Amino acid sequence: MRVMFAGDRAFDRDEGRRAALRAGLECTATDCVPLADIRLRLAREPEPHIIVVDLGEHPETTGPLVRASLEQVKQPVFAVVHGRPASALDAAALGVRAVWEPPAIREGLLAAADLLRKTGRVPDTRGRVVVVAAAHPGAGVTTIATGLAFAFAHARRGTVALVELTNATPEVALNLDLRPTYCFGDLIRESDRADVSMLRHAAVPHTGGVAVLAYSPETLAPQEVTPGLARDFHILLRSAFAWSVIDAGSGIDPGTIGLLAEADTNVIVTRLDPASLRLTRRYLVTLAEREVPVDSVLVVANRYNQSGLVNWKKAEEALRTKVSLWLPDEPAAVNAALRTGQPLAVAAPRCGVHRQLKQLTATLLNRCAAVHR
Repeated sequence: MRVMFAGDRAFDRDEGRRAALRAGLECTATDCVPLADIRLRLAREPEPHIIVVDLGEHPETTGPLVRASLEQVKQPVFAVVHGRPASALDAAALGVRAVWEPPAIREGLLAAADLLRKTGRVPDTRGRVVVVAAAHPGAGVTTIATGLAFAFAHARRGTVALVELTNATPEVALNLDLRPTYCFGDLIRESDRADVSMLRHAAVPHTGGVAVLAYSPETLAPQEVTPGLARDFHILLRSAFAWSVIDAGSGIDPGTIGLLAEADTNVIVTRLDPASLRLTRRYLVTLAEREVPVDSVLVVANRYNQSGLVNWKKAEEALRTKVSLWLPDEPAAVNAALRTGQPLAVAAPRCGVHRQLKQLTATLLNRCAAVHR
């Protein structure tokens, strides 16, 4: 979705463009023009989806000029003012949909873009996000998130990213034997400046068709995932990739809850020993209490058929929900993948875990197609 930003001061235009990019929207340097040039620009080129005009500190002077210039467009127009409360100005009198102050530009653009999608004026082409998490460490979140991302890439339904947004110890780069040129932790640290192009630039292209956003190998302490950071990266990932699989690790901290609440689908991984089942049950209850949509959650049982574990019927009774996928216990295949630094799709393409993850991928593709049809 493209944004045009018009204003008399170059600094204000640059700040507006930065807000648009941080909202996951398109806004090139040529989409930023002086107020005096806006009418000619709109006559020469296709209309942008959203138009923002910076009226400076004297909207009573610039407002009528902008109103006359924008009578030729059908797209929504918004105004930015400086030096006075936006709430004190009459948007209708200025000929715009709403009036914003500079700190509110990004939130205003997000709301405007969402309204355009909901009303059907702009197709909803945003990517989908799948978050993989567990109630406790050791459930196999990273293995499953990695396998799922490469299964999506095998399905050839657009660009796919594997993203390490976790408050636990990062493992993706170690498991895939990667040495990222740009550490994802640095991008997280500078998330207030991050945009789609920075995200794509930081991703490591894997030969399996997945863009990997991961920490450097042997990183012990990741950057904290906060609710605000979770929301920001959801916005950018949806604009950058058709499918993003997030390794969220384990835990119930606010940042992880933020990741789960914003996702299209949440894959919750459990083992089949009594302790894991009890923790997972409590985890599912807590997610519902914290307003993570229940219909977004799929439970995956890992290491099924391992000797001495709870059988499937009693496992579902303990969880009080259906298990969507049963991943067999195949240590030889998983260990081969770890030893060679390859995903299961490459190291053991015929193993049952990979076949089941491909089945889960098909299920998720169908679910999202049904929801967004």
